Amino acid sequence: MQWFTDTYLKNTNAVTTVLDVGSYDINGCYRPIFPAPQFFYTGLDITEGPNVDLAVQRPYAWQEIPDNAYDVVISGQTLGHMEFFWFAFAEMTRVLKPGGRLCLIVPRLQARHRHQIDCYRFDEDGLAALACYANLTPLHISMNLAPIGAHNWYNEKIGDAMLIAQKPLEWQGLLEAREYPTNRIVASTLHSGFVPKSAQPKPLPSRTRASDRINALATAFAAESYLEIGARDAATFSNVALPHKVVVHPGTLSVPPETPPASVRLFSGTSDEFFASPAGGAASVPRSSEPSGEPPAFDIIFIDGAHSFEQSFHDFEISRARAHRNTLWLIDGTVPCDPYGALPDREKCHAMRKQAGSGEKEWQGDVFKTIFAIHDRYPEYSYCTLLGNTPQTVVWKAQKADRTPLFASLQKIGRLSYFDMLDHAAVLMPIKDNALLDIVGKTLVPQDYGERDTWKKLVYRQLTAAAKA
Repeated sequence: MQWFTDTYLKNTNAVTTVLDVGSYDINGCYRPIFPAPQFFYTGLDITEGPNVDLAVQRPYAWQEIPDNAYDVVISGQTLGHMEFFWFAFAEMTRVLKPGGRLCLIVPRLQARHRHQIDCYRFDEDGLAALACYANLTPLHISMNLAPIGAHNWYNEKIGDAMLIAQKPLEWQGLLEAREYPTNRIVASTLHSGFVPKSAQPKPLPSRTRASDRINALATAFAAESYLEIGARDAATFSNVALPHKVVVHPGTLSVPPETPPASVRLFSGTSDEFFASPAGGAASVPRSSEPSGEPPAFDIIFIDGAHSFEQSFHDFEISRARAHRNTLWLIDGTVPCDPYGALPDREKCHAMRKQAGSGEKEWQGDVFKTIFAIHDRYPEYSYCTLLGNTPQTVVWKAQKADRTPLFASLQKIGRLSYFDMLDHAAVLMPIKDNALLDIVGKTLVPQDYGERDTWKKLVYRQLTAAAKA
């Protein structure tokens, strides 16, 4: 019903009168969807009670209401409980103004649920027949379908059907028994872009692994080389599907047997040692695009800096020497889940949680401070933070000339607490995973991700046209 209101009634300026047939509130009602002063809502039923403004004397002859009285007539889950529902539908049509709209929601698969009586189930073809019987113009007919992205609409046990129809300005009255329509309504042509559950894109998982995000970025922006700094285990790099991978870790790591040996190179040492060594130079990842003798630049750099602001920010700064203009960084653990998870000391985090009686296990440390430091120290970089169970921040080069530093120094940033982070949460630029590629792409690949009339895309086309000329 909310979709009906948003889609068909959002542009009305005058007060819209709404009649809700079968409005008695048993387990909820539609009144909140039609708030005053935009709507004047009237609840109709055969019994006085909650959410009933008008209790009619006769269920199929509403002598209390004149013809053409309401702009909108709605009914949800009522007709299935009426012995002679077609009479009620005729009354709904009679009191609807010419040009007015009707929305009907009825059960298709619901198990028997008597509210006094339970009589009917409806197919979309039956709703098409009802519209034909009342000489209404159908606008939408669907049965257990939903718009793209509306995963919570589906209910395999109920399978609601919906009819939205309009009363013609020159209404011809109900279909006579001796008549038969020459043009039958084909319900399947009136789904308004609704799709069955099987056609819905799969929703993003509630817990997204770093490797999932890295592979999505790699596919979107044609990445080939990958650097992982501070690997705790092989879980991330072994699942990254790039041809050239370098992993830096101060301890000892083993490559899973199923990983192609030529695709990953391990460096046992600190990030400083890596970048100062020949392994941090041209021998690491051969790239023909680099000038002769120059160290290679990585397409994606994943920083897992020991859950420490000092280490993760240092790794970001030092890795900039091995980046090109389109390099993407993914920084792990940038949003702590609670004040204990923001402590830089892991043992202290778990000890204080235990004292507080918390069962939370996650520990992110104070890496969130790195994002504040990038915000203040490097306005030439853009970033956004992906939330959920695996909070991470993506960073890329894109000048932000209007960005004003928030803190006086790195020392002040280092003293920030979890609650300071909450006070400045907007600075983290939180987004959902499904918005990531568009946000990054509009900077890195404007010809693909810019809107058709955005200035970036127009300028790109002008430059490429001039270059071809």
